Amino acid sequence: MLRESLLDPNVELVQTVGRTATEAPHRKLREIVHSDLWHYETIEASLSGAGAASSERGPIMWARIKGKTENALLKMPFSAYIFRPGMIQALDGIQSKTKSSRVFYKIGKPLLPLLRRTFLITC
Repeated sequence: MLRESLLDPNVELVQTVGRTATEAPHRKLREIVHSDLWHYETIEASLSGAGAASSERGPIMWARIKGKTENALLKMPFSAYIFRPGMIQALDGIQSKTKSSRVFYKIGKPLLPLLRRTFLITC
């Protein structure tokens, strides 16, 4: 989704947060490298978000926070788009940095057409 967002002429800015940089230099990309993905206090002012639990209720803290952030963004006087991907498939030779993810995608790749038809997943 990062690649597609960066290539889309309608997207003005893409911000990422991760333990390492994406190594995808682009004029629209703003990266926040943050080693502790359990604590965001030090970068809180730099974050907007998209995710889950728009009710702002539920047992999972990050889902409640994402829901609260989504709701606040949607009330702002500009257009906001919230993405909640069910699955992200790496394309164009892009591979995950983690071995377990690479193995998962390699094993799961033959099942993707069936999953798309079953769950009406669009690409």
